[in-house]
Amino acid sequence: MSLTPGTHALTQDDGELILLTTVEGRAARLGHALALRIDRWTASLTVGQEPSATALEVSADLRSLTLKGSRDAGKSVAEKDAREILANAQKTLQVQQYPEFRFVSTAATGTWEAVTLEGNLTLHGQTRPQVLQVALTESGYRLTGQVTQSDFGIKPYSFMMGALKVGDRVDVEVTVRL
Repeated sequence: MSLTPGTHALTQDDGELILLTTVEGRAARLGHALALRIDRWTASLTVGQEPSATALEVSADLRSLTLKGSRDAGKSVAEKDAREILANAQKTLQVQQYPEFRFVSTAATGTWEAVTLEGNLTLHGQTRPQVLQVALTESGYRLTGQVTQSDFGIKPYSFMMGALKVGDRVDVEVTVRL
């Protein structure tokens, strides 16, 4: 798959932006490691002649967070639990005050098959350096990275006095068809 040089506008119609959580604590087996989807996002991908001339800007609306399902095969999430999970996620992320996260790349290295993007991620009103990996797949590209919530002033959700809590690290996975 070759990319055409130029600027490409991408939206949720071109792929999927997923947040993958873990669960921790003494009662972790009672919780759900989740796949949460952000249903409204846009990206501007500028492709140069070489991978190093590539730039990416992504903006995602955290108010459009939906539950895709459990990361654990065979473990479903009841509809009542799903509503509660989304309400807790929105409260934890304070989406009414901080509705958007934004990534703006500052450097790209690698090959067209595997690019490392360095940039700045703004989340919860704070901006921090972020590194993302982009890999060529059979159907497009897959971008992956990890966000540590506490680095952005977010206290991960916990329940039962911390016996059940969402892990501080959240995996980010974006798949797009180009």
